[in-house]
Amino acid sequence: MSNQNNTPSDQSWKTPFQFDLRDVFLAFAFVAVTFGTFGTPAIVIGPYLQAFIWRVRVAWSTQRPAMILELLLWMVPVAGWLVFLVVADPSEPLYELICRDNVKQISRGIQRYIESHEEFPTACTTGEKGQPMHSWRVDLLPYMGDNSLWSRYDYGEPWSGPNNSKLSYSMPGEYLCLSDPNRGPPIANYAAVVGPGTAWPAGGGVRFEDLRDGASQTIILAEVSSSGIHWMEPRDLAISDLARKRQSASQLHVSSGHSQPCVLFADGSVRNIARDVSPEVLVGLATIDGGEQIDAEELEATWREKAKLRQEAADITAFSSFVLMLIVGGILAFRPLRKWPHEDAGDLRENHEGHRGREESSG
Repeated sequence: MSNQNNTPSDQSWKTPFQFDLRDVFLAFAFVAVTFGTFGTPAIVIGPYLQAFIWRVRVAWSTQRPAMILELLLWMVPVAGWLVFLVVADPSEPLYELICRDNVKQISRGIQRYIESHEEFPTACTTGEKGQPMHSWRVDLLPYMGDNSLWSRYDYGEPWSGPNNSKLSYSMPGEYLCLSDPNRGPPIANYAAVVGPGTAWPAGGGVRFEDLRDGASQTIILAEVSSSGIHWMEPRDLAISDLARKRQSASQLHVSSGHSQPCVLFADGSVRNIARDVSPEVLVGLATIDGGEQIDAEELEATWREKAKLRQEAADITAFSSFVLMLIVGGILAFRPLRKWPHEDAGDLRENHEGHRGREESSG
């Protein structure tokens, strides 16, 4: 009697790729989570990791130990990409935007102060004996919407007095730049440009109409990285510091932890200036009536060009990587799976033994 009907059919060397509605839902969910985690780089990481996870599922379901080497090879480019993300620090553009927003918030506070007092804040309020007492950063608090903190400050004692010292770590976030390697309260990253001929001379009293060079030609505040200035301390960036190039990190100067430092002009505009702006240009822009005519737009031309080139490079890289990963991912993820030689030998042996056993039992 023939046993052909009882003999297992020959298995194909190829396993078709099958999926159901659940797989489609999980795929879309995975893409959403990847974009939420990595942002734009998810265009590259998403398809690659999704194909990798599918290969893991195949390896697990078919119990193929030989695929472990293949899976490890798949992890090499993923690990390299993650290392690149750490080294490249993609958060820098975000820090630049936050830094600019901080300066804009300070600018609005200064504008509200001028509307109320008809003059710029006094950079350093002194006591009866001429000792430094209070900073403009404290005077600006109610005009930046922080009345609660301002009400706890005691103007009857110096900024470093026993009561005021308790407020050291209550520094408003607008005074902090996240790109500063030494960031953190109570150190402020924004300082007024003070001194003779500036909008912040000793004793204050400068009115808006005193800016004879024009508001758009006068720098009133600058970003200073690792300033060492306590946010309540009446100490700022002297115009004499701008007259010489920065020689060390301890020297106060226009500086930043990100690409280019922010400066605030009297008209409320915020610009990222190049690091190599000459001291003569900075001093000329810091004075209110020096008569200098400097194209302030050119100060950030380098920053704008760099930002444009960076965005174009990111777009090209993302698109080309996406196309490449579609091709590679399609080949690796959707290609038919070949059975490994030792598995085929095992299947033949099992079929032979099963067939022989059935013949013996029928005999």
